[in-house]
Amino acid sequence: MQSRWMLLKNPPDHTRLRKLVAKAFTPRVVENMRTHIQDSVYDLLDTVQTRRRFDIIQDLAFPLPVIVKALPVVF
Repeated sequence: MQSRWMLLKNPPDHTRLRKLVAKAFTPRVVENMRTHIQDSVYDLLDTVQTRRRFDIIQDLAFPLPVIVKALPVVF
């Protein structure tokens, strides 16, 4: 399933897909998402705060795009 993710694609497939989704991430749209994204990052960091280790990929970079993808996008 992960082989179909845009983030894991190489050019030219990634470039083609990036052009398509870039239209959904205008500065206005991203600004409207800011609070939710910040809250999501804080939640993820709160989750790992009590642990003795932190893996930035596993604990933050991997789950964050999935959480953000779940946001309703308002154009």
